[in-house]
Amino acid sequence: MVHGAGVLVANGQVLTCAHVIARALGAYEGNEAPAGVLQVDFPGFGVMGETLGARIAPSGWHPVRDGGRDIAILDVVGGPPAGTQPPLLRRCGQRPGRHVQVYGYPKDIPDGVWAEARLAGPGGPNAEWVQLDGRGQHPIGAGFTGAGVIDLDTGEVIGCVIRLVRPESGIKVAWMTPLETVVGYLPPHLNLLGPAHPVPRHLGASPDSADAVPHDRPGALNRDEQAMIAALLALDGTRTQSWRDDLATRLTASLGPFFAVPPWRGEIEGVASLVTACLAQPGAMHELLVELHRWYGAPPPRPLRELDQLVLQNVPEPLLTPLDRRALYELIAGASVARAAEAYRRAVGPLGKPLSAHASDAIAIARVLEALNGPPGGLPPLVAFTASLARAALPGEAGKIRQWVERYLARNQLSEQLVVPYDVGYAPSAPSPFDPSYLVIRLTEDLREKDRFLLTAWLQHGARLGRPLRREDKPRRLDQVRTVMDDLLTEARQGLPVPTAVPTAVPMVEFILPRNLLGCAFDQWPAGRGNPEKRLGEVFPVVVRSLERMSDSEILPQWAGKWAWAAANCGGADPLAVSWLFTEGELTARRLYEGLAGDRPVCIALGYPPGRPHGLSRDEISVGLQAGVPIMVWCREGEPNAISAELIRLVSGHGLLELPQLVASRRAAAGRARESRPGAASNQAGGDDLGNHITLVFDPADRIPDSESLNRAPQ
Repeated sequence: MVHGAGVLVANGQVLTCAHVIARALGAYEGNEAPAGVLQVDFPGFGVMGETLGARIAPSGWHPVRDGGRDIAILDVVGGPPAGTQPPLLRRCGQRPGRHVQVYGYPKDIPDGVWAEARLAGPGGPNAEWVQLDGRGQHPIGAGFTGAGVIDLDTGEVIGCVIRLVRPESGIKVAWMTPLETVVGYLPPHLNLLGPAHPVPRHLGASPDSADAVPHDRPGALNRDEQAMIAALLALDGTRTQSWRDDLATRLTASLGPFFAVPPWRGEIEGVASLVTACLAQPGAMHELLVELHRWYGAPPPRPLRELDQLVLQNVPEPLLTPLDRRALYELIAGASVARAAEAYRRAVGPLGKPLSAHASDAIAIARVLEALNGPPGGLPPLVAFTASLARAALPGEAGKIRQWVERYLARNQLSEQLVVPYDVGYAPSAPSPFDPSYLVIRLTEDLREKDRFLLTAWLQHGARLGRPLRREDKPRRLDQVRTVMDDLLTEARQGLPVPTAVPTAVPMVEFILPRNLLGCAFDQWPAGRGNPEKRLGEVFPVVVRSLERMSDSEILPQWAGKWAWAAANCGGADPLAVSWLFTEGELTARRLYEGLAGDRPVCIALGYPPGRPHGLSRDEISVGLQAGVPIMVWCREGEPNAISAELIRLVSGHGLLELPQLVASRRAAAGRARESRPGAASNQAGGDDLGNHITLVFDPADRIPDSESLNRAPQ
């Protein structure tokens, strides 16, 4: 009987789940490792049915505790079959949306079958696991536990299956433990993992390209890199695994946790892995030379002198010290790829080198920039990049990043004026047509006349500084604000950074509003001169945002935390991300607030029209704002059962980040239905279709308007 699967790792050992081993041995899953021998086979190497004995390895038993761990390492008696090789292992990292596959052994298919899934984001107890949303015909079910999860982009194992949902439930969901979590519990096995930022093999970078990050056997390297490997191999001791492991450990201690060496068992492959890892990380080759000179002493042997010359001729001097680099990486590790790519464009300018596809996160982009030279006495591109990231970061993070920049400038006797263009946003890069665009309209209540509002409007592309369109000092009534929408929409369409051949591109329309206006039907305003007979929400994605929350420093940390979790995990459906309120008054404000604590839920779906606001933190919407919930959706009118059914169709089964487009599509469908009715009046308010009554709060905490953007005069 097959109880589960595992992954062959270094030294002929097998990684699997502790509960799989306990079940196979009929033992209790306690602190003590169960005794006994269980049978394993290696079907992937053509030896299906040839079973071998295996025991739990010393220090290899880590049963479930506090929702975490559930890890076991097995020693195969006599070693695995001849010819078997462990797969390449890599950290999973923080990139949801990737496609993976798993090979398991369900009861009905004893020879095994492939199952496919998509990484949805962190989940499980303590957020140690990663959720796998099943795709394709075969679900990840019984017989898959412990199996390796393979990244389809790279062919590398990034985790192992740890929990399942029974297939008969109809829910194709499972969870895996990322390998970086595994090694956190298994210190002796830290060297199982390679660099945190691998290059997808299918991209096939040219070995002579400046972008190339070597990540394969020596045949993929250029002539100078081959010469570096040959020089290392000529040194005494380098051909032994223990020597290479010891050197990799010392380099990791010096360079920090963002550096690691991929494991290869062969002599040449092992040295090549060491060299390619050092070439991929700025400063690592120079640290390698320091370690080698310390090891071999003076005078250095001839191969080491040759390696010195090769590094001098081919590897640029590092811009940063290991401590500076580690501090920088820790500060920018959480930056989104979109923000990092935007900061890269600012740093290199409009004529700079396009960003390589290999640079898949902020740290990888920083590695690319550290190798670029700046003008003599000028600002290095890496420091310009860092200053731009500070400008787009949340206030607490921005201050720490700016301090890093200031320390660098002071140590290198560079003027602080060099970073001003990047700090205030006057970047030399042009808007990208791939950046999302926003027409942002802020209404601030007039202090003397409560029914009048000061209007500020600007156009924003991505995370760039907004371009002001209006900044009025004379308050308007809402009906007067409505009359200027035509001009604002026209200016916004003209300012989009897309080719004129794409007339369908539209910005998202965001209304930043005081609490008492969040329930107003702004989406039902006219859609402008270019769209007669249509309403605003039928042509543009229309969302509302909270004005009060943007200036409340006590709410900001929880709001920022929830939005960061949503941005990382809500590209796909996650039932636990939504708090459903179906019955009005079912929860007190305090109980509701307590239920919204933590990173999730990040969305409130209200199955009834909300009542009038009672002040921030008392009614449902205000409690959600106070708790930092970034996404809320409700219908302004309608019968509760119909509203609940409408929102379940809209929200369930979709990623919450898709809601602005989903709501826009629903409003457009309501508009088409209205136009199809004979004699339908285009200005008839609302109507019975619930699509005409949806309000969506969609409030990203990482895109808060700054005073620089709002206080400049319109162009």
